[in-house]
Amino acid sequence: PIFTLQPAADTTVDCDKVPAPEDVKYTVTDNCTPAAAINVNYSESPKVPTPGCANAYTFTRTWVAADGCGNTATIKQRVTVIDRTAPVFTLQPAADTTVDCNNVPDPSDVKYAVTDNCTPAPEVKVTYSESPKVATPDCINGYTFTRTWVATDGCGNTTTIKQNVTVVDRTPPVFTVKPVADTTVDCDKVAALDKIPVAATDNCSPAANVRITCSDAPPVTTPGCANSYTFVRT
Repeated sequence: PIFTLQPAADTTVDCDKVPAPEDVKYTVTDNCTPAAAINVNYSESPKVPTPGCANAYTFTRTWVAADGCGNTATIKQRVTVIDRTAPVFTLQPAADTTVDCNNVPDPSDVKYAVTDNCTPAPEVKVTYSESPKVATPDCINGYTFTRTWVATDGCGNTTTIKQNVTVVDRTPPVFTVKPVADTTVDCDKVAALDKIPVAATDNCSPAANVRITCSDAPPVTTPGCANSYTFVRT
């Protein structure tokens, strides 16, 4: 028999583009046996892995055509399977984000998803890293840094995504202990500033680092009473 149409002798394909044997086109004729009666047997050699690439390998396809009298013709096709496509982040964090200092998401809470044409998604390796924090001038609670995720498939193809994070402090401290707004006292009962209990907390600064300053405005004497006056404490 004669293969009048046959696959290319050799072919290189991506791991997700390997044609099924029944999709490989060929035609065969014979001088005696009708084409429809020629028996064609197909076989594949064992796959030989490509070192260093879990998704790559080579194998050989063989077709043997036999006519009605046992005459045979053989064709072979060497198939090299490769992985040239990097993983794809199908869901990724925003490229840049600005957050309050108490709302910086933990890396494990940042959602992303990755797929690959060859490596099953659970087997795509994703590594995470953070750049050093760069302090914001005049704000000890503010800084910027970059988060980086690198996805690597079974053949070392990589895709990188980055997220620039700006951390800000926009929330003022809160007085958790404070004096009453207004008070009237006898002249010998005016408390010294350092005797008035005051406390504050902050979403960014530790309570011990929140600085509280106290001041008294100049007193305004009450007409007709030399010992009576009003003033504002801040």
